[in-house]
Amino acid sequence: MKQLILASFKQRQRRSGFYFALIAFMLLPIFFTPQADAPFKVMLIEHETFNQADNPTWLPITSAIIFGFFLIIFGFSFILNAYRSDQENGVWDWLFTTQFLRVRYAFSKFIANILLLLCLLGATIIGTLLMLLLRFPGQGINLWLLTSSYLMLIPGIILIAAFAVFIEALTSRYNTWILSLSTLFLLIVYSFQDSYPTVWWAKLTSIGGINYGLSTISNSVKAAIGHSTSSISFFSEYAGNTNKPSLYLLPVDFSGNTSVLMLGEVVIACLVATISTFLIRRSRLTNGSTKSKLKLHREKKVLPTIQVANYQTVSGKAPIFLLRFFGIELKRQLFSISKLNLVSLVISWILLWGSSADTQQFLWFPLASLLFLPFFSQLGVDHYGFTEWLKTFDQGFKLKKGTELVVSNVLSLVLVFPVMVKNPTSVIQVLLFATAQVCLAEGMGTLFNNSRFITSFLTIFWFLYLNGMSMFLDLGHFNISLILIYGTMTVIGILMTFQKIIFTRKNK
Repeated sequence: MKQLILASFKQRQRRSGFYFALIAFMLLPIFFTPQADAPFKVMLIEHETFNQADNPTWLPITSAIIFGFFLIIFGFSFILNAYRSDQENGVWDWLFTTQFLRVRYAFSKFIANILLLLCLLGATIIGTLLMLLLRFPGQGINLWLLTSSYLMLIPGIILIAAFAVFIEALTSRYNTWILSLSTLFLLIVYSFQDSYPTVWWAKLTSIGGINYGLSTISNSVKAAIGHSTSSISFFSEYAGNTNKPSLYLLPVDFSGNTSVLMLGEVVIACLVATISTFLIRRSRLTNGSTKSKLKLHREKKVLPTIQVANYQTVSGKAPIFLLRFFGIELKRQLFSISKLNLVSLVISWILLWGSSADTQQFLWFPLASLLFLPFFSQLGVDHYGFTEWLKTFDQGFKLKKGTELVVSNVLSLVLVFPVMVKNPTSVIQVLLFATAQVCLAEGMGTLFNNSRFITSFLTIFWFLYLNGMSMFLDLGHFNISLILIYGTMTVIGILMTFQKIIFTRKNK
C-alpha cells in the first residue's frame, strides 16, 4: 500500500505541473493579503464599525478562505487524473490481469490525492507566514489562530480527494465536460454553504471551509460588540480606514458538535472512495469485452507518415506541404469533439447572428464559448508522443505548434465574428480575448501536457461572468485596460508554447 501511494504521488508530481501549482498557491497570500489602506478589499467585516485588516489576526482566516475557494477551482482539477495516468502508461491493463485488490488500488489514489492537496495547503501556509512577517513585523504570531484556520480545511480536502476518485471511476475516461460540470457542481455546493453557513448539512459537506470561516468571523464580532455580524463582503471597494476600533479575529472554535460534523465528513469521504472501488470493477467488466478492445484499438492514434525530408529539399513544394499540414490540423481539431457538440456549437453561432447585442453578451456568446471548451482542451496536449516524434525533423516541433495556433485561432475568430460585427467599438478587445484563450490553452497544454488548468480557468471565468461579473468582457465600449490584459495573456501563451525553443537558443 505504501509503495502504491508513493508511486502514484511521484508519477503525478512529474506530470501535473506540481511545482508550478506549489508556487501559485504560495503566492495566494501575496495577491490576496488584506491591506489596511487598499481601495479594493478581499474581505470587509462590518466596515462601518471596525477598521479593516489592521492587525495580523485577519491574514490567516482570509488566506484560508481564499485557499478553500481556489481548492475547488484548481485543486480539484489538479488531482483529477489518477486513473487516466495509469491508463496511458499501461498500468491499468496490467492491474486487472492480477488478483490485486481494487480497494487497495483506489485508496492508494485517494491518499495520493490528499497528499497532493496537502502540499498545496503547505505552500499557502508558508506564504501566509512570510506575509505575516513582512506586513506585521514584531507583532508576533498566534500559532493556534494560524493552525485552526487551516485545520478547518482538512475535512474538505479529504472529501474533494474522494470526489475526484469517484468521478474518474464513474466515467472511466477523461472528458472536458466532466471536469467542467464537476467543477460547477462543487461551486454550487460552495455557494449554498456560503448562503447557509450554520446549517448542519453545510458543515457536514464543507468543501472550502467557508462556513467555519464565516462562523468564526461572526463569533469574533459578537465578542467585540455583543451581536453577530450582519455585514461580510468579499472583493469589494473600500474608502480606507478611519478612527474606528480594531477587530481581532478569534481562532476557529472546534466545539463538540463541530468536531462530530468534521468527523462525519471524513467518514462520508471514505464511503465515497469505497463506492468508487465497485465502479472500477464495473467499468472494467464493461470495457473487457472483445468489442470494446477492438474499438479501443481502432481509436488509437497512428503517427502520420509524411515524408518531411523530401519536402524540405524541394523548395517549390513547400507551400503545398504547408497547406496540407494546415488541412490535416483543421480536420484533427474538427473531429476531436463529438458531432453533438459540433452541431450545438454551429446552432449557437447561427443564433449569435440573429440576436441583439445584449442577448449576445449575456446569453449566446457565453453559451457558444462554453461549447468551444473541447477545442481548447485538445490544444498542446501530447498523449501519444507525437510532439516528441516531430522533434526528430528539422523545424517539425515549431511547424506543429504553429499550425495548431493558426488553425485554432482561425476557428476562435470565426466563433466571435458575429460578436465583433454587432459590437464594432470593442472589436480589438474581442479579437484579443479570442486569441488570448487559444494561446493560453496551447501554452499551458504544451507546458504541463494536460488541459485541466485551462479548462478550470475558463469554466470559472464564465461562471463568474454569468453571475454578474461582466466587466471581464466589456462588449459595449472601447476598454484599453482589457485590451492590454488580453494582449499580455496572448504573448504569455505564445512564450509558454515555444519556451523550449527560446531557452535552447539562449543557452546556445
